[in-house]
Amino acid sequence: TLPTATESPSQTVKGEFWKGTVEDPEGPPICKMRAVYRNGDPAAFSLSLPEKLVVKGRVRLDKLDDFLRQLKHSKSRVVTAAVLSPADDSTSEDTKAVESFYRKYKRCGVATPEDNQELYIVPQCWVADAVLENSPPLKPEELLLVLVYRPPKPVTPQYKEFSLESELGTAAKSPRSLDTSPRK
Repeated sequence: TLPTATESPSQTVKGEFWKGTVEDPEGPPICKMRAVYRNGDPAAFSLSLPEKLVVKGRVRLDKLDDFLRQLKHSKSRVVTAAVLSPADDSTSEDTKAVESFYRKYKRCGVATPEDNQELYIVPQCWVADAVLENSPPLKPEELLLVLVYRPPKPVTPQYKEFSLESELGTAAKSPRSLDTSPRK
């Protein structure tokens, strides 16, 4: 289960964070959509998504379901979900055409805008219900956008190993050489 917006209110992404087109060369015509954060890691959507999401292929829904279940235990990848709905200048019929196309073939669309990003466009189905477990279900004109990405590894500073002997040279081996009292 992904954390919901109510579990971390200080990190909640509010409102629309993406607006653009979704194009599947083998699917319905280009659809203008907007995305609104639903659950998961809100920082994921601070990543810049291109204005045009081009679906490169399709994945069976049961395979996506297995993949997302495995990712619950991943320490290197993050899963975040958003709802895709018609943009202001689009109709719900356009979105419904995309949704019914994927549902008919029991597939989801896959786009990879960046090397570290995978986007899955999921129709209303058990996979969407599982991802949205603690959130309201999708409306008929909505699709689920699942973002899987590898966050950048934090940069850890490299420290030089300090050794008193290496700093003072061989003189540090003799306790007398460290004596700073005035000699008589």
